[in-house]
Amino acid sequence: RWVFGSVADKLLHSTSLPMLLVNQTDGFQTSLEGKPIDTLVVPLDGSEVAECALPYVEELAKRMALKICLIRVVSTPALTYPGAEGYAYDPKMFAEIENAATGYLKQKRTELERKGYKVEHTVKGGYPADYIIDFAEAREGSLIVMSTHGRSGIGRWIMGSVADRVLRASRRPILLVRPKA
Repeated sequence: RWVFGSVADKLLHSTSLPMLLVNQTDGFQTSLEGKPIDTLVVPLDGSEVAECALPYVEELAKRMALKICLIRVVSTPALTYPGAEGYAYDPKMFAEIENAATGYLKQKRTELERKGYKVEHTVKGGYPADYIIDFAEAREGSLIVMSTHGRSGIGRWIMGSVADRVLRASRRPILLVRPKA
């Protein structure tokens, strides 16, 4: 809210329309002043909510001849379940999770490539918001396109929001898409 102000925050959480937001942070030039947009960074978590962004991705990629980068961030098992010594890490479980995520992105990549789009994909372990930001920051000319539940208030505080964290920390423009109710 401090970055975008209360009006932008309220608009973001009350509209069902996609919103293109550009974060103007002190000390940095706006992300639209550098290299023209040539890549769409699309975080997918395997949910229908995340996939709501894909029609917008396809339309932008078609109209602007943009490359699509599908990314998936999986939490390591050490972050997802407690073990006898506090936290356990099972490399086999992480490998299974990573393989499933890779298979999912390969399927989405194939679907998009059949439609004529230039697509790449990557799977990474870690914290979703951090990796999305780092991935986009490393690619000048990228636009992040992602969906959001649009939670506000206590729901956002309890559940957290990857989209909210990306929006507030990224210097790249972000197209946020709300799923249709």
